[in-house]
Amino acid sequence: MRKVLILDRGLLDGPAMGRLKTQHHLDTVIPLRTNMHAYQDVMGLTRLKDFPWEPFVLPTAIPPEPPHRPKDPVMAPREPKRQRKREARQARSPAPPLPPAPTWLGLVRGVSSWADCPVPLTAVIHREINAQGEVHDWVLTTTAPRWSAAQTRTTSQRRTAIEERHRQYKCFWDITRMTAGKFALVLRQGLFVRLAYTLFQGHRFLRHRPQMNRRTRPRILERLGPTLQVVAVYYHQRFGLLRLPEFAELLLELAEDARAKLLKKMRRLKRDL
Repeated sequence: MRKVLILDRGLLDGPAMGRLKTQHHLDTVIPLRTNMHAYQDVMGLTRLKDFPWEPFVLPTAIPPEPPHRPKDPVMAPREPKRQRKREARQARSPAPPLPPAPTWLGLVRGVSSWADCPVPLTAVIHREINAQGEVHDWVLTTTAPRWSAAQTRTTSQRRTAIEERHRQYKCFWDITRMTAGKFALVLRQGLFVRLAYTLFQGHRFLRHRPQMNRRTRPRILERLGPTLQVVAVYYHQRFGLLRLPEFAELLLELAEDARAKLLKKMRRLKRDL
């Protein structure tokens, strides 16, 4: 399994990147600053007439097929009319937004202009053109010598998703609730929270609900909670599930002495909870 470290410009460190590559076989992906010699050198190569560019197309997710629904004898005749109304509404709506700005990628291998980095770099030049024709260039580098331009760009895009995952379990998974001063207990709290977060993500992925991974923990629990509220009544190793109106009717039909006993029991349960 290839190990990759994805960083931003604030962590540019040439000697550390070289040490990670040579001693630990760990590749690094990081953008360059515009005032660096390596940036100026690769941008100078783009001014050559035969410099190769390739378009970068964002992968589009294929929507799942809608589940098969049997024809309703009442709604089926109304479907053509509903489709005509929808088309007319779309015709009156404003024009859709412009597509995302096209991005072109250029690849330069064996870049050694960064004096602080002892290993050669692979540079990927990004040329983005917006709808007004304005050009924005930036350079992404990696210590992986065989990666393609698209692979380097796609790997770098994972950084924002990883940062969002860190924010999720730091802010919404009670990782700081452990107030003990013992290091072993604090470490155990952090490890178990991260493990629970990872298992929860895997469960949602297997249940074909990966879109919920972007939501906070309270919102996920709210969405995954039962939509039907029932009351479980236990008596002599048996139980019954009653809806709220059924349970309220049962309480109202109790005798006065039984209702008084139940009131004391419910108050005790409320205090314990």
